[in-house]
Amino acid sequence: MLTASQLPKSVRFKYRRANVDRDVSIIRDNLLWFDTRDRLNDITEMDHDVVFSDGSGFDAADVEKYVQERFADDQPAAERARMRLSAEIVGVTYPEEYKLAVVDVVRELLETTVICSFSRTPCIHPMWGLYGDDHTGYALGFDFDVPWPAHVGTHLGPQVMNLNLLPIEYSDRYPVIDGDKVSRSDPDSELARAVLTKHSDWTFEQEERVVIMMSERGSRPFQKEMLRYIVFGSRISPENQDRITELALARTCPPVLLKAYRSIGSYEMLLAEL
Repeated sequence: MLTASQLPKSVRFKYRRANVDRDVSIIRDNLLWFDTRDRLNDITEMDHDVVFSDGSGFDAADVEKYVQERFADDQPAAERARMRLSAEIVGVTYPEEYKLAVVDVVRELLETTVICSFSRTPCIHPMWGLYGDDHTGYALGFDFDVPWPAHVGTHLGPQVMNLNLLPIEYSDRYPVIDGDKVSRSDPDSELARAVLTKHSDWTFEQEERVVIMMSERGSRPFQKEMLRYIVFGSRISPENQDRITELALARTCPPVLLKAYRSIGSYEMLLAEL
């Protein structure tokens, strides 16, 4: 018998249902599904509440610094940008139209961000109940020491990607986005907070995410070697276990097959190799 702590630290788990073809296709076709915020099970996630904490407008020095950095090798373009920005955003406060434009940019970026979620362990009781079909499904263990295919980020069009695992921060404070930082100094960290913050009610998930921005929902391929474990739920039917086992053993790199059991006299979940 194994405990979760004895599994490799590089492996993350995805709880799935045995009777859903898209879930089974992960094993059969080496495809992971990335979804948009409107399909997530927490309606508060990745929303775009934007405030302008400072509220002051740009001065001419702000514009000149940006123009010189952005158009250093194209002085005609620099002059055109200088004239346009000076007319549009220089002033003691942000024009209302500019604030609306920042909000629109944030909304569009969040709406075109897709994620694939994983848990740090296959031994979380509520996760088996929520995502593992009341222990009748299985959990897939992916080894993130194995790189993603080079084309995973391009076959659906140009994308800004981070294929590393990014940990979720659980908080009771809603991640309001600061429009001043988005437009001036630190847009990446502001958007990251919106994408990587969940209410503390969800702490039990122990979630980490792979994030792709400027994209659309759909399947992405992964290296066959990434799928390292399949953990069967304690209530999976013999028919479904046999069917999933057959698919697993047909892979060129078969994963290790485990089954979850409750430890005698304890709430701890143990894993037996099949």
